Amino acid sequence: MPTQAMKEEDRWVVNYAKEDFTRNGQTYDLVLDNVGNRSVGDLMRTLNPTGTCVIVGFSSMRRMLMQSILAPMVSREAGRSILSSSDEKPNREEIYFLRGLLESRKVVPTIDRQYPLERLAESIGYLETGHARAKVVITM
Repeated sequence: MPTQAMKEEDRWVVNYAKEDFTRNGQTYDLVLDNVGNRSVGDLMRTLNPTGTCVIVGFSSMRRMLMQSILAPMVSREAGRSILSSSDEKPNREEIYFLRGLLESRKVVPTIDRQYPLERLAESIGYLETGHARAKVVITM
């Protein structure tokens, strides 16, 4: 069990500010990476032999391209999966399941900053600094 993990019902959450989950020696069945600032090697090291990592956002365009090129090749060889949230379209059942989690407040989205569409370039610059600690939202 990670030393800085907090038990929330039947799941474990690692506090990234206190512990580097890619270097703590633990492996996981599922990693949900909301930032996308880790290398494929770091992510592979964290997964159990049949584990999956889903990347929901990226800290830079470079990181997104590296993940989209390297992750499928490495995943095939290792039996583990590193996926981007855009790799598959969710089915209706998954959408309703996610809706239930959101409505019950078991999953609470966190917004770091909001930018209007005309400041899109500025928002990407902010993401690329690596300082975003939650989602950056573009409003239209």
